[in-house]
Amino acid sequence: MSGVAIADEWLTVEQAATLLQVNPATIYRWCKSGEIAHTRVGRTYRVHRASLERRPGGAGGALANARPGEPAPASALARPRVIAVTNQKGGVGKTTTAVNLGAALAERGLRVVLIDMDPQANATATLTGREDLMPSLTDVLLHHVEPSRVIVPAARVPNLWVLPANIGLTDVELHLMAKLGREFLLRPVVAQLTRAYDVVIIDCPPSIGVLTISGLVAADEFIVPVRPHLYSAMGIKKLFAPSPSCARRATTRRCG
Repeated sequence: MSGVAIADEWLTVEQAATLLQVNPATIYRWCKSGEIAHTRVGRTYRVHRASLERRPGGAGGALANARPGEPAPASALARPRVIAVTNQKGGVGKTTTAVNLGAALAERGLRVVLIDMDPQANATATLTGREDLMPSLTDVLLHHVEPSRVIVPAARVPNLWVLPANIGLTDVELHLMAKLGREFLLRPVVAQLTRAYDVVIIDCPPSIGVLTISGLVAADEFIVPVRPHLYSAMGIKKLFAPSPSCARRATTRRCG
């Protein structure tokens, strides 16, 4: 076997992350926990290519045909990604970020679903041209309707779907305000969606209420759009100051 072929069996963390379309921090975590075969070169890790193919939900043959540094197809995702887009301050480009991120990932061949958790339904209107779709996320959360019966495809964007919102989401806040464990409201819904989609994007409302907190608890990672002015920055401070009880229960889920 040639030296080039041997070298190709071992990937840098960045190459492995690119092939699987995950954050390099996830690859580091897998190395430290022993989930994938690796070696150490000085202070850096090298990941064995075959161990990525053997991971549950891993790349399989698609990864075998890819070259280090090239984007992997949708089937090469190691696991679905759940991303919440949020800021306590409105008007900072939150929905615009969620919609465009979803469209960009869909154009790369990933199956993407956007959960619109804002009663204003701006993401729903942008992707479908309507803001009064029925059934909606309200029916999923309050009446236990299956998400698959509610999700609709986005207009003119293949591989992108939306779980629509409408003004009825305000009822969710009122009904669940005093319910114990309300911060876990969205987790079962997201768990179902990750079986069918590569990426779940949650567009949270511009407030720190039941809907926003349940969206953050259901997500593995989040994006906080910020405009360069005082009130937008103040929204970040409020966002990262949840109640102590909510924070303790939310940390029971391992995020990566």
